[in-house]
Amino acid sequence: MFNNSLNGIGIANSTATILKSSVHNNYHYGIVVEGKSQVKVQENSIHANQGSGMKVERDSVVEIEKNKIYQNHEAGLFVEEGQVQIRDNQITENMDYGIALERVSKAVVENNCVHSNTKGAIDEVDSVRVDSHKNDFSFPTLVENRKAAIVKKWVQETQNGSRPEAPPKMKFKQEISAD
Repeated sequence: MFNNSLNGIGIANSTATILKSSVHNNYHYGIVVEGKSQVKVQENSIHANQGSGMKVERDSVVEIEKNKIYQNHEAGLFVEEGQVQIRDNQITENMDYGIALERVSKAVVENNCVHSNTKGAIDEVDSVRVDSHKNDFSFPTLVENRKAAIVKKWVQETQNGSRPEAPPKMKFKQEISAD
């Protein structure tokens, strides 16, 4: 789905699977999921859209797995009032955050590689529960995210638990709470 005058793919109040598709160069969002939808988005290439690569709205429940989401003009993933599982994705070089979560009731962010996004790896506003672990938030995005409201504590995954200066690329465990 490409070169559409609005969104590449739009799903509302439905159950769907988007699998092994290329969604790019759309005027607004690559993929929009809204209403009470249940959607799986797997093994897609979502890039170069004028808005976010993917937007999840309202009461949707969405699994986002094994996608390449890159070079979108807003966030890679923008989730507003939904439930998401974001696993095993590469989210890079977007013009906003890699992952933006706003008023999300539940999110699992696991085993993603999120780097080189203009504003940082992940942003969260007024979300109830966000579980994040085993992600690779690479430097310098890591430094940008130390300023973000969601980051309560960064713990380097090392044998001794020391926290030396960040090298060009390292893995971190992120502890996030919504309080």
